[in-house]
Amino acid sequence: MVAFNFRKQLAIKDDQIKGLLNETQDGILEIASSLNQVALLQGTLLTGVFLSTSASLVAHNLGFAPRGFILVDKTSSVDVYRDTSLLNPNDRKFIALRTDSGSATVSLWIF
Repeated sequence: MVAFNFRKQLAIKDDQIKGLLNETQDGILEIASSLNQVALLQGTLLTGVFLSTSASLVAHNLGFAPRGFILVDKTSSVDVYRDTSLLNPNDRKFIALRTDSGSATVSLWIF
């Protein structure tokens, strides 16, 4: 964890201001770099996706094969699964999904 000391004296010289700003920027960059490594945060929200028991290719446009998804919202009581039986021509753009029973319109966080 990065700790910052923001209780600096008000009478600061130009070099001290530059040092403080550089220290702050370095801390922000360190935090941003750490967050960039969290797979869950490297995703996209898809809304209004209609799914049924037949597998569907859903465009995610992540630019990489998804690591997983989280069901955010659904219009009926279904479970959503990744379907490996459907030929997926490009997993960097699409994910094959289906429901266990019935159909639903869902929102998914794909990461």
